Amino acid sequence: MHAFIVCGQNQNRVEERVEDLPGTRLGIGRIEPKNRLDLNPSAKAASKIPTLTIEDVRFITNWLSQKTIDQRAVIIHQAQTLTIPAQHAILKILEEPGENNYIILIADSESSLLPTIRSRCKIIRLPTEASATNVDSTSYSMGILHSLTEIGNKSPSEKLTILYDLLSEFSAKKFSPYQSTILRPDALKFMENIIVNLHQALLQYSTPGLQRSTLNAQRSITNCLVAACLSHRRLKNNLNVQLALQQFVLDIPKK
Repeated sequence: MHAFIVCGQNQNRVEERVEDLPGTRLGIGRIEPKNRLDLNPSAKAASKIPTLTIEDVRFITNWLSQKTIDQRAVIIHQAQTLTIPAQHAILKILEEPGENNYIILIADSESSLLPTIRSRCKIIRLPTEASATNVDSTSYSMGILHSLTEIGNKSPSEKLTILYDLLSEFSAKKFSPYQSTILRPDALKFMENIIVNLHQALLQYSTPGLQRSTLNAQRSITNCLVAACLSHRRLKNNLNVQLALQQFVLDIPKK
């Protein structure tokens, strides 16, 4: 994953915390100052209502077009001020940022950005309390959740690939079915996170009078949620960690 949305209501605290993210939660590593581009609408002194426009997105495109083997990061501050045309324009960058390029959007809330942007990013919510020291709340993009709810029609090997992609996103560490050792506390936290995200997605389909396609989506999410809860219970009952996690995706039935 090369695109991230970092959000929190206390923008000052989010700005402070995001400085620590590249080398930790995002798993990017150190970015040299010369390879970092910061865009902030507040820097536009001439604008009465600071916004980020399509011209800013073009500037990002031109900056990223410069060839380099180094890792680079584009940090868009106050991303909620991106105009709608600018948000549409940035989709191309999010889809193909380049192998060593990372895009970080800082916003007060992910809901201030288009769903098409959110689906292409990993969303990280930062705690705003002064006493908070850990970044524990990971919200999986709708694209990832869609892959999970469509998993029933996949082959066993495809199901396991999706599982380990999810594990890699959750931990910012590459996992594979053959080389990874996952600790039980980490596996439990992972499953709890999956359950929370699936439950939140299910709540979006709780309106009476739903269309057939929406009812099918609700059923798929429910199937995933049942399988996730069963896997969590197996982990609590000390079943082998790898087996419990793999059984989670293998238990999800066909649609």
